[in-house]
Amino acid sequence: MIERLQRIASVLARIEWLLLVLCLAFIGLFIYSLAQTGDTEAEALMMPAMVGFCWSALLICIARLFIRIPEQPGMQHGFWRRTVLRFQRSMAGLLAILVIALTLTVVVFSYQFLRLFFMA
Repeated sequence: MIERLQRIASVLARIEWLLLVLCLAFIGLFIYSLAQTGDTEAEALMMPAMVGFCWSALLICIARLFIRIPEQPGMQHGFWRRTVLRFQRSMAGLLAILVIALTLTVVVFSYQFLRLFFMA
């Protein structure tokens, strides 16, 4: 699982600058929507801006967290090094589970916000 996330992170790391620009653009769009008082068209941009920010921030987190994962412990390593590598990999696995849960949360959040956006 963490190896697959590392492959995804290596692809995302190549476009991390683009994700950062998108993240900043969505923050700017959200602030613009807040600044427009009484304009319902500007307020309508608030929900897609939040969804876009969540997705770009999540992808940046994945790119940063999983670009380097600890190697598999082998017999060539000493006892303590194997123990440390196992601990690091188990923490990376726990982090992967949390990121997958966060991704599912963002999917539900996106669905709910975009459903509201298109209903209004």
